[in-house]
Amino acid sequence: MGNLAIGSQAQSVAIANGGGLPLLMALLRTGTEEMQEGAAFALARLAVNEANCMLMVHDGAIPLLVALIQSGNDRQTEQAAYALSEFADKNYQNCESIASEGGIPPLVALLSAGTDKQKEYAAMALSFICGEDELDGHRMAISRAGAISPLVSVVSSGTDPQKRWAALALGSLAVKDEANCAVIAREGAIPPLVALLRSSLDRQKENAAFAVGRLAAYSEEADVITALEEAILPLVELLRAGTDAQKEEAAFALGHISLKNEASSAAIASNGAISLLASQLRSGTDKEKAYATMALVNLADGNRKIHADVIHEGVIGLLVQIDRTGTEAQKKWAAYSLGRLAFKSHGH
Repeated sequence: MGNLAIGSQAQSVAIANGGGLPLLMALLRTGTEEMQEGAAFALARLAVNEANCMLMVHDGAIPLLVALIQSGNDRQTEQAAYALSEFADKNYQNCESIASEGGIPPLVALLSAGTDKQKEYAAMALSFICGEDELDGHRMAISRAGAISPLVSVVSSGTDPQKRWAALALGSLAVKDEANCAVIAREGAIPPLVALLRSSLDRQKENAAFAVGRLAAYSEEADVITALEEAILPLVELLRAGTDAQKEEAAFALGHISLKNEASSAAIASNGAISLLASQLRSGTDKEKAYATMALVNLADGNRKIHADVIHEGVIGLLVQIDRTGTEAQKKWAAYSLGRLAFKSHGH
């Protein structure tokens, strides 16, 4: 059933409508080792469908999968971790259930002692479990379970998929948590994250930029800020030639790095970021426009020459246009940004 469901929403729905879900749940509860492994595999593939996921959660899939991670063989554990990652990706209620059923410690343990696939799926699941604003308690639980050190090891020397998910997990753990930021930096995460910004793999670059941006946004430690300056050049390169998602994350990261000190702002500007950010403001996605505006205003705020360069790029006119024709949210941040730029131009 799992193989039938791969890549096909229609097949997933057909399996559920044909009574496949209760059968799989029964196998997960009382089947042989091989049957439990196959059932976990099938549940993971069927969980790509939101309705299937809700039914399986209602029928008690999450505690069964957590138990399988704790006591199963390698293949069972691998498939159970993958299934939990699919459940966690759907909504924060599932993340809450995984945490409350005791799923965090065994997932963290897999980061250190698991097979390659177990590490990959554990990092994926943990990145989703701590990835929502509503889940700040989960970030604390994951860090207290000792996840940061093995995540840094994975992002340094893991397989390509492991690095992708470990970078996302580290970025999520940094959100609104200065203590986690300090531990992440102290464990040596910043150099491998900077290296991933230069990766040939798009998702690695995107997730590394996400992590660097959150470390910049939520850390005030001087050593962390100094280490993040190494990310400026590859972040500017993402502005120049990255995907839309990479450009969004790069603009966010550069905007927050620029707030930390004047030297960072000068380095960002001297490497050509201002014209690239202005280009995002002209024709980027809504997120690109918002983050580019934030970055441009932050850069201009600390340096008169940079302020003049920002004005020269036509940013005032672009913001006025957004203030006239944008969404209500866009109008609000455009007006705020115009006020900050005008305040600086009057010599305050």
